[in-house]
Amino acid sequence: MYKKYYLMGIIYLAWGWLMVIPNNKVKVIFCNVGQGDSALVISGNFEMLIDTGPSKGNVEKCLDENLPLGDKTLEIVMLSHWD
Repeated sequence: MYKKYYLMGIIYLAWGWLMVIPNNKVKVIFCNVGQGDSALVISGNFEMLIDTGPSKGNVEKCLDENLPLGDKTLEIVMLSHWD
């Protein structure tokens, strides 16, 4: 009986690890940050954020939802204008 639970646990762990492994596809995610949009570009282990929006915007929420698990650093942050 317990063998079935062990097998299911191993399958769930393997599936979880496969969902975390980055691939080489480029993903562009547009985030509504209040005064406009911010773009998050992800390719493998490389993340770039274009525009952050106002200080009270939702960029942190967007980053929390879309950055890969275990990789919470941005390699590049690019601002298109100062206001």
